[in-house]
Amino acid sequence: MKVSYRWLQDYVECGDTSVAELADRLTMAGLEVEGLEERTYRFSERIVVGEILDVQIHPEAAELYVCQVDIGETTPITVVCGAPNTAVHVKSPVALPGAELPGGLNVRAAKIRGVTSQGMICAEDELGISDDHRGIMVLAADISVGTPISHEILGIEEDTILEIGLTPNRGDCLSHVGVAREVATLLARPLTFPANDYPEEGQPVAEIATVTIEDPELCPRYTASIMTGVKIGPSPLWLKRRVEHVGMRSINNVVDVTNFVMLELGQPLHAFDLDMLAGRQIIVRRAHQDERFITLDETERQLDDQILMIADGHRRSVGIAGVMGGLNSEISDTTTNILLESAYFSPSSIRKTSKKLGLSTEASYRFERSIDLLKVDYALRRATKLIIELAGGKAAQGIIDCFPLAYTPLNVSLRLSRVTDILGIQIDRETIQHILSTLGFRVLTTEEQGFTVEVPSYRPDVTREIDLIEEIGRIYNYDNIPTQFPSGEIPSKIDNLARDVEGIVRETLLSQGLYEVINYSFFDVSSLEKLGVAAQAPYKQIVPLKNPLTVEQGNLRTTTIPGLLGNVFLNKSNRVENLRFFEIGKVFYQTDTSKRLPDEHTMISAVLTGARSGASWAYAQTPIDFYDLKGIVENLFERLNVSAIFARTTQYPFLHPGEAAEIIVHGKPLGCLGRIHPKVAGHFDLGDERIYLCEFYLAPLVEETSFKKTFQPLPKFPAVFRDLAIVVPANAILASEIEQLIQETGAPLLDRMMLFDRYVGPQIADGHVGFTYSLQYRSLEKTLTDAEVSEVHQCIIDALRSHLGIQIR
Repeated sequence: MKVSYRWLQDYVECGDTSVAELADRLTMAGLEVEGLEERTYRFSERIVVGEILDVQIHPEAAELYVCQVDIGETTPITVVCGAPNTAVHVKSPVALPGAELPGGLNVRAAKIRGVTSQGMICAEDELGISDDHRGIMVLAADISVGTPISHEILGIEEDTILEIGLTPNRGDCLSHVGVAREVATLLARPLTFPANDYPEEGQPVAEIATVTIEDPELCPRYTASIMTGVKIGPSPLWLKRRVEHVGMRSINNVVDVTNFVMLELGQPLHAFDLDMLAGRQIIVRRAHQDERFITLDETERQLDDQILMIADGHRRSVGIAGVMGGLNSEISDTTTNILLESAYFSPSSIRKTSKKLGLSTEASYRFERSIDLLKVDYALRRATKLIIELAGGKAAQGIIDCFPLAYTPLNVSLRLSRVTDILGIQIDRETIQHILSTLGFRVLTTEEQGFTVEVPSYRPDVTREIDLIEEIGRIYNYDNIPTQFPSGEIPSKIDNLARDVEGIVRETLLSQGLYEVINYSFFDVSSLEKLGVAAQAPYKQIVPLKNPLTVEQGNLRTTTIPGLLGNVFLNKSNRVENLRFFEIGKVFYQTDTSKRLPDEHTMISAVLTGARSGASWAYAQTPIDFYDLKGIVENLFERLNVSAIFARTTQYPFLHPGEAAEIIVHGKPLGCLGRIHPKVAGHFDLGDERIYLCEFYLAPLVEETSFKKTFQPLPKFPAVFRDLAIVVPANAILASEIEQLIQETGAPLLDRMMLFDRYVGPQIADGHVGFTYSLQYRSLEKTLTDAEVSEVHQCIIDALRSHLGIQIR
């Protein structure tokens, strides 16, 4: 938003406040001034006012003119000019030989197609006062020829332009009066509003034209005035300079007035040629589906039934509401009767229309950020006043004001104690009331605790108490609020066992070479069919989403396995082979439909595939197997002091039946571990890869975790070692059952046990497997004799034979 410092002072007197100081105050108040642009002008004395006495077509170039120009000397000079508006008796700035133009060009006499030009008739861009190069600059007819040009002659003023970067919620400051309101509050100066009264003549406006709003939700208010007998022409220099200084192009006196009032009050307006409106009617309606409409930029646009349009009595579209008018009703040089529109359109509707059409205008930019609903008629009258002053004509009696929906102002309660709590400083109630009042907030009631405040219609961004406190803080000036360190004691640490266990799990898995992944908590329900558990609890207890991101993410996940397999697929697609991932994430079960929220469970899952280690000359690559993953999980449980059993299982269809185990802790199933079934791997496009994964609940693990440390003194007496070789029927007895029986029978002298050999071969009967254990015996009280060790060792052998039917090798 560009704001002219000189224009700003029409509404608020800045006194001795410099532009730089004002910019700093505005920035601290939330209106960030991103830059200052000085507009200064210096002109050579060799640039004077000249009058064209005669114009002839150049003998060698039809697009050039040979002009005789009076510059106040005895003899006119000859100047060659190519401007299309070159005409007799036009007065214009003339640069004589020796003049230096603002762009650095030095003017000298020169032959142009054989004709000597003794100077240069200047356009505005050549004088550096605008970008207009449509023709030579036309000066007032009463200026004496030969007068050196000056700021007064050219209608320009030295100025400073403030470039303000507004946040989207501050649509009220998209005008000079809006910024002036902020300045008046900051400087404690009165704010002056521009006059909008004018003589009303002729017929009542209701007898000339009518307005109908068919969709009041999208257009809550529409006002219009009628002017007859206007004369379209160039704008006076003051108006032209005002709009050009802030980046807009001058068109004609009527269009420039609508732009001027928009820049002044923030209310976009649009002027229609009244005689081009069928039935002299305005109908605010939605566009027809696939309707086509040509806008003022001569572009045909395809519309739909969500776009709000302005139509005439034949329901012919004449403008896209709040965005751009139509080519079929634009103001032209022959226009004499005008219908001037000033309306309020729904910000969301205008935003959608602008994005849909790829068409952003100064009007749509303001409507998108909301304008002042209650000042629509004020801006209309202001623009009407200026048009009849600058373009002549008469204004009809009254205005059309369609306001179908009642407006109720918002009231917000403000507590003084809350202001102190938020800002960290106590501000007296008189100062608070003054700040709010000068910003336009009306204090309705005053209580001991605070105020009840009515929010002005131009501040739709203020809806809560905290918004009022922000207004107070920014105007009071944040620099006036002292910096304070937080008060109070630092709270003591609250123990959280689940968080601590999760941290240990993460640390342990990372230390074993796994990488953590984080997947979405949503999944495609079809992945359960790929895993073969679509009808199996708890996987089938699905929680659907009402508004999913995509169809593939339409449900909360009941397992983390599809996400991990997706990670494997993605990495293998990028030629990454040796993979070790883990995830600590939540799954969701709808166990009870009467509950508003589903059950949430945190799962620990991991996946391994590829080689055990990278390529090396020192050792051969071996593929990862079941025991690699089992060892990782065992290390984790050992770190948490949790005793677990890995029992063979077939209840998980996605695991290979020969390489699957259920994790059991104190008789409670915790989860599963094993190799992905080849069919399931195929369903996930993983081919014949050997993939091992585990998934188990965190909560039961937390319950069994113990961080207690016990001291064990170094043994005083030596240990005795014996080997135990046994033959066990394959797939009939769990190794954990054998180890548990050995441990119980050998207690208390059995100190340690380790399986160090597993054998299947010709010396073992078919369907059997051989295990060899190393048993370590030790007493804490004495050195054991061979007889004492043999007695216990024999008891273990007898127990294995009698209880499990195991043979001794």
